[in-house]
Amino acid sequence: MDFDVTWLMKKPYHHGNLKEELVSAGIAALAKDGVSGLRLREVAARAGVTHTAVYRHFAGKEDLLASIAEQGFLGLVKRVDTYQKRAGSNLRKQYLESGRAYVEFAMDNPEQFRIMFSGVIRDRKAHPELAKAADESFGQLVAIVEECRVKGIIPVHRDRHVHALAAWSMLHGIATLLIEGQFASGRARTRYLTHALLRLLIA
Repeated sequence: MDFDVTWLMKKPYHHGNLKEELVSAGIAALAKDGVSGLRLREVAARAGVTHTAVYRHFAGKEDLLASIAEQGFLGLVKRVDTYQKRAGSNLRKQYLESGRAYVEFAMDNPEQFRIMFSGVIRDRKAHPELAKAADESFGQLVAIVEECRVKGIIPVHRDRHVHALAAWSMLHGIATLLIEGQFASGRARTRYLTHALLRLLIA
C-alpha cells in the first residue's frame, strides 16, 4: 500500500515580515525582563517561530537591539515630521512641536526609547543602518534650528549644533523624568512643559 508522506516533509518557511515581528517581540520582551533578561529564545517564542529562525535576520542579541533602536529612530523621525506638518508654515510652532513630538514618542515607546539612548550598543559603526537613522533624527532638529536662526526666531549668533544639543538635552531630560514617573504626565502637561522650556532657548 502506498502512503502519502508529503505531510512529513518540511514545509516552506513563510511568516510575513518576520524581521519586523521579531523587533516587536523584542520590545515586548524588554518591557518584561529588561536588557539583561532579554533572550532570543523568548523573542522567537513570542513571534511564533523557532529559535533558529531568529538567526535568519539577527546575528545575536546586540544585532536585535540595534534593529529595535533603528526602528525607534525611524519612528521618531516620522513623528517629528508629522507634528511639524501639523504646525503649518509657522516656524516657531514647528520648533516647539518638534520637541513635543520627541517627548510624546518617549512616553508612547518607553522600552524602545531606553534602548535608543542607553549605550548598550557599544559601537554604532558596526550597525550602519542604526547610525544612519540616529543621524537623520538629530539632523531634523538641527535643520529646524537653522531655519529658526535664519528667520531670527533663534539668535543668529548661536551655533546651530550647540543650540540643537541644548534643546535635545532639555527634551531628553523631560522625557526621561516622565517615563520614570518622576512627575505627573498627560498630553496637555507634556505640551505645556516642552513648549515652556523650549521657549527659554528662543528669542
